[in-house]
Amino acid sequence: MKISSIIAEYNPLHKGHIYHINKTKEISSSEGIICIMSGNYVQRGVPAIIDKWSRAKAALQCGVDLVLELPAVYSISSAEFFAFGAVSLLHNLGVVDTISFGSELGEIEFIKTVSKMLLEEPADFNKNLKEYLSKGYAYPNARSRAIRDHLNTIDKNTTDAESILNSSNNILAIEYCKSLLKLKSSIKPITVKREGGSYNSTELDEVFSSATSIRKYLKEHNNIDELSNHIPEATLQAIKKYESANYPLVHEEYMFPFIKYKCFTGENNISNIPDASEGLDNRIYNF
Repeated sequence: MKISSIIAEYNPLHKGHIYHINKTKEISSSEGIICIMSGNYVQRGVPAIIDKWSRAKAALQCGVDLVLELPAVYSISSAEFFAFGAVSLLHNLGVVDTISFGSELGEIEFIKTVSKMLLEEPADFNKNLKEYLSKGYAYPNARSRAIRDHLNTIDKNTTDAESILNSSNNILAIEYCKSLLKLKSSIKPITVKREGGSYNSTELDEVFSSATSIRKYLKEHNNIDELSNHIPEATLQAIKKYESANYPLVHEEYMFPFIKYKCFTGENNISNIPDASEGLDNRIYNF
């Protein structure tokens, strides 16, 4: 029995996700799909708009066979640790044949090449990275430029690496493949080209709307039925269940009063968070 896997947040699950699930089954010829899904908190540390149980139920109704929760320590982390936590879970299950992820590029070989390069960190890459950082580039931009420069030493006709590396799904795709290499995993990576609205698009799309645009619509409009062309019935019913119970959907700004309360009622709360080092905790307090 061939098993494929997907790593997702489904915040919320929309028709683009169903397209990905179906394409995964088609490309991999798999008979089962395992999904590693973020729980009630997703990347960047924000709360999911719908609870994890409702999102998992929607996934099962839309073609996934098993949903496993990604621990919060990974789900709220950077792309690198988010990917490593999820891929580690899949690797250690010992039953997964393929991992499928969406990407703006839709080309697995280039993604694998960049992943291998980042894992090995060639000398010229490290040298260029330090130079760009010394010039004041932010780390993501400096890294993209250093990768571009290294790839151009191999092939002058290399695809525009810099623009590729600044696309959200491509970044995660590279980290998934890098994690597979780190773990020496036998899981084969496959990618499905993202269609419709981009990951960060805030406007609904005629093909597939992004989760970002759907969350924005839900925040600004009362007519949920207008989303029926963008989300499956399972997600629509989950949202209506919240509405009928007079329970608000969870938007990130609703969390601020609770976070503020926690910050000022406990000593060094933020300072104890691993990623809040080098003065970041002080900047948060001053905010």
